[in-house]
Amino acid sequence: MADAAGAAVGQAAWAGLAMIGAVGSAIVLVAIAIFGAARPSLYHNGFLALLPAADRPKMAQALVEIARALRWWFLGQLVSMLLLGVSVSLGLMIIGVDLWLSLGVLTALLTFIPYLGPIIAGIPIVIIGFAEGYQTGLIVLVFYLLIQNVEGNFLMPIIQQKAVNLAPVLLIAGQVLMGTLFGSLGLIMAAPLTVVGMVLVKKLYLEGRADDTCPNP
Repeated sequence: MADAAGAAVGQAAWAGLAMIGAVGSAIVLVAIAIFGAARPSLYHNGFLALLPAADRPKMAQALVEIARALRWWFLGQLVSMLLLGVSVSLGLMIIGVDLWLSLGVLTALLTFIPYLGPIIAGIPIVIIGFAEGYQTGLIVLVFYLLIQNVEGNFLMPIIQQKAVNLAPVLLIAGQVLMGTLFGSLGLIMAAPLTVVGMVLVKKLYLEGRADDTCPNP
């Protein structure tokens, strides 16, 4: 019993540290977004001034498309975070897990990282569930797998299709690379940077090519 309690405390501490890291990284990202949104023309015009005059109109169109894609991606992520965070919180509360609110908030924050975030969030949820009892752990495991499958196979594709079409393999590879190099901040930045990269490739490389036999992604 004491071992189980100790394990629960340890995992709760781990979940708390993970939440602090995710919140800190999210704050950095939000600060960048706020400063960028406050005076977008400053950065927009400054970046264009670095380019040759002949390349500025095409890049200006690409920047407009990047801004649109990022807005829709961010909106899609907020919807996904809200749905999964509320669902996990309510489910864990009904099951009787003591840390249901903290785990729900952690899940919502980590869901900002597509694909990998909900998987990472599920680890402390399942461990704490088993720390409260074998039967509770099985119920929590089945519940989270159900919620994650519904979110990953139905809700997320619909949301992202409406927002921006991200290539899953490319996104996951970017997350692994950025996470390895820059930690939690890299994981959070991987998805928006992938969106930016996809738009740049589409607008600056694929559009206007002489060979139009291959459709744009």
